[in-house]
Amino acid sequence: MRKVRLGFTLIELLVVIAIIAILAAILFPVFSQARAKAYQSACLSNIRNVAMATAMYAQDWDEKFMLHITPCGSEGAPQRPADPWDPLQNPDWYMSIQPYVRNTGVFDCQGRGRLDTWKSHCFPTQRGRAPYGYPVDYGFSEAIFNYPDLFALPAIQRPTQTVTGGDNENTFFNPWAQTREGINVRCAFANGFWTPHSTRCGCPAEILDPTFMDELTRHTGGSNMMFADGHAKWDRWMRIKSRRVGGPYDIICPDIIGRAIPSWSSWQTWPRLAGRLAVPCSP
Repeated sequence: MRKVRLGFTLIELLVVIAIIAILAAILFPVFSQARAKAYQSACLSNIRNVAMATAMYAQDWDEKFMLHITPCGSEGAPQRPADPWDPLQNPDWYMSIQPYVRNTGVFDCQGRGRLDTWKSHCFPTQRGRAPYGYPVDYGFSEAIFNYPDLFALPAIQRPTQTVTGGDNENTFFNPWAQTREGINVRCAFANGFWTPHSTRCGCPAEILDPTFMDELTRHTGGSNMMFADGHAKWDRWMRIKSRRVGGPYDIICPDIIGRAIPSWSSWQTWPRLAGRLAVPCSP
């Protein structure tokens, strides 16, 4: 009489385990990419809402964007308030558009990882004005909010190509923060640029290991950006650079309004003096 076998042999179990491991190795990266794409889409929707809010603000304020004087080094600013550290006297850009968004959650990007922008958590609490801040994972052009009169909408040469902000490692988007290739550091590498083995600080900054740079981006190798006309889009990190250094966008001030902005503090002057690009690191 033939004996009925109950169960599996060791070889059969190992084959099944190997097949499961192979399927997991194939599917897990797919699931991870799908989740990253979902974060990217949600963030793009947020930035589109923020961009529309800034455009509506400009329409209500004589075609000028929000005024905010960066508190650090503001001694020579032409429109410096009596106390630049008081959020009521000197509201940050994201505070000024609150009536248009009515929701602080729109500034929160789930793709930022563990990065929290210090200025959005610290500045609102200054002078006891608020008990706490909140995540603001997008930055607006520091040149534009320091000089809204110079960057009024009629002065902007190509609004559909002018990057006003987007994914950022802080709440202010420095148009003059560039790599040697002209890539805007703050936006292209929104989850943090400075790593000892792949980048070098300086003006211009240097990319030492291009193969690693996707790891420093916020959304699948790139960033979401907003534009002066109110639209938003995603692009790869190597394309996020200004027109006069070979890029498709207007980020550097002379590309936006056809001129450099005046320097009123040492931190705005040193990039211009230390520039090593064909076009210096200049506002």
